[in-house]
Amino acid sequence: MSNLLLFLLLLACLGISASWIAENPGEVVIHWGDWRIDTSLALIFGAVLAASLAFIITYSILAKILNLPSAWSQNRSLKSYKNGLTELTWTVASLAASDIATAERHAKKAQKLLGNSPMTLLLFAQISRHQGDEGRTQHLLEEMLEHKETEYLAARMLSESAHKQEMLPRALALAQRAQSASPHDGDAVVALVSLNVKMQQWQKALDAVNSAGRKAGMSSGERSHLRGVILLAEALSLAEDEHDETALAIAKKSLKYLPDFAPAVMLVAKCYHEQGKTAKGVNLLLHAWNNAPHPHIAEMLRTLTIGDAPKKRDKIMQKLGSALLNEQTLWRCGTCGDPANHWHAHCPACGAFDSLESGL
Repeated sequence: MSNLLLFLLLLACLGISASWIAENPGEVVIHWGDWRIDTSLALIFGAVLAASLAFIITYSILAKILNLPSAWSQNRSLKSYKNGLTELTWTVASLAASDIATAERHAKKAQKLLGNSPMTLLLFAQISRHQGDEGRTQHLLEEMLEHKETEYLAARMLSESAHKQEMLPRALALAQRAQSASPHDGDAVVALVSLNVKMQQWQKALDAVNSAGRKAGMSSGERSHLRGVILLAEALSLAEDEHDETALAIAKKSLKYLPDFAPAVMLVAKCYHEQGKTAKGVNLLLHAWNNAPHPHIAEMLRTLTIGDAPKKRDKIMQKLGSALLNEQTLWRCGTCGDPANHWHAHCPACGAFDSLESGL
């Protein structure tokens, strides 16, 4: 629309100019060496206009001719790009269908058309993983680290691999890089917390929840739960090393975040018992039993009340009813499904963090 208005304005200006020249014809005399040229203003105006048009047309033709190689190159690049996208689509579809041979063939074609783009590196890493070529997969993931688009995914996958190989410092460094690359991802925060807990870096684990957890959009309930798990894991570790007073203090803190959680309640009750405060531990166990009954709590109550007066013990036994451990699976991993008789911060079978759920 703007071009049309500009063209109409130009025509109007030419018309006005031609009308003015027609009303004021005038004469033009040109002296050039021994030559004298007599002509009219209208003829000069027409000659200038014709020369301008000839220049514009000539310039346009020359520009198109000079730009032909560049335009041809752009068209060729665009065609290669479109073909490359088609090959990438075929690769993704073949991977989804578990047709690894076809996926690799199309991925190689895509690489020829697009080069070592982040997407082709990612697809080749997936293909190598399906083929069981861990060495090549690691190499490709290292390359992916250098691209912003795939840095987070590569760092997470490399961190998980290092974790499985018990290369914990490297796994932690990569987990920190993944969290920095994607600060709004809650899974990256949990992975960071998991590694710090495994390395018994309790304060760093709590710092990750307090700072990164907010950025990752984790709810206050999710952050509180993670704090409780970290504190309980620390208290259990201290109790194993017979630091009972410190273990009790930290276990009591964990109960604020994990109220009536059987492992935390039992650890506090055990510490109370070892300090000669068995009655306090029994009351805590009874309160937890009323709110969230668990066979381990019943078992500890039976043990701690053996020396109590018969009437008092009978009253407690009536509350417990027929709750027995038997051969029940008390905990089960929500990730791998393996059973466990006791709670751990990490699944003993697959190493998943905070994955043990009550198997009752």
